[in-house]
This record gives sequence, C-alpha cells and structure tokens, in this order.
Amino acid sequence: MLKNCVHASPKNQHNENYVEDVVCKTDEIGENEMKSLDLGEGKILLIKQNGKLSAIGAKCTHYGAPLSTGALGNGRVRCPWHGACFNITTGDIEDFPVMKNLRYRKLG
Repeated sequence: MLKNCVHASPKNQHNENYVEDVVCKTDEIGENEMKSLDLGEGKILLIKQNGKLSAIGAKCTHYGAPLSTGALGNGRVRCPWHGACFNITTGDIEDFPVMKNLRYRKLG
C-alpha cells in the first residue's frame, strides 16, 4: 500500500490487504475536517478527529442530506437538516429521527 494515503476497500471485502482506490493523501484532510469523496459506487465522508481517520456514508439515511455540511462533534456528525447524529467510527445512529445506520469503510 502507498504510505501517507487513505485507502478505502469495498464493504464486502474481508482481505485487509485489498485496496480498491486511493482517495486522498493523509495530509489533505485537517484535524476536525470532513471531506466528501467519490468512491465509484457512491460518495463517502472522510473525517479526521483525534488524529484518526474514519469513513462513513456521505448522506443522512433520513432524507439524504449531505453530512459534509453538518456539524462534527465528539465522535459524531449531526445531520444539517433534521439533527440526526451518527457515530463517525461505526456509522451507527446515536440520535433520532433516523432509524437506519450509515455504511462505514475500514481504512488502511
């Protein structure tokens, strides 16, 4: 794998050495920054917080709001339209009105 690059692998790929694409360099995203990136099958939201990178679905599962325009808090991103909160590591819904979790990506 390329060093200093963010790699995203397909959701059904279990081989940790498999890399689908390099989506950006690690220094292209700052601390507490969110960046929406195209991954071929759809967009992901890349987030850097506490020095760690996370990748989750880029749209709220409620009405499809772009989460990149939402608020980033301590380990959560809040939807800009209705206030639903998602865990940035797992994509799990942590505050309603949404009932469906986001997809997440394992980053290498």
